[in-house]
Amino acid sequence: MLRDDDEPSTKKFQQNIAELTRPSRTYKDKEQEAHCKPQGRKQKNKTQAAKYKNWHTPFCWSQILTATKRAGWEMSAKRIAKELKRMDSTIFETISPNTIDSWIDRSGDKPRWKDSVLQRMDSLTGNSPGHNKGGRQGILVCQQNRYLC
Repeated sequence: MLRDDDEPSTKKFQQNIAELTRPSRTYKDKEQEAHCKPQGRKQKNKTQAAKYKNWHTPFCWSQILTATKRAGWEMSAKRIAKELKRMDSTIFETISPNTIDSWIDRSGDKPRWKDSVLQRMDSLTGNSPGHNKGGRQGILVCQQNRYLC
């Protein structure tokens, strides 16, 4: 008898959650292939699968906000993590209370989300990574005008 964990489609989904939370990665790869030219340096190493999850995608963040409301006004990171795992154990299997706690500002009377987290969520449109750098940059690229220094 097959359990949910043994089902092949579920296993495949569990392995690709990090990739699913970073859709712009696959878009970038497809864009590179479309504009690929035969000359130039060939790619030696294959692109590795994403390792870390982006919890700030609209899909994940809406569930995090729902779990926060269910956990109560204290915004206990441990309760939020438990609630997330109860709501969707496949996606939030690896979320840690420490990660959630790093997003919470406890300086006032009532805990709330940090301004930097809220600003990041407001600036994101869809599943974009939040910047236009497109990945790793060279060491000699100036941040101000993007010309070689």
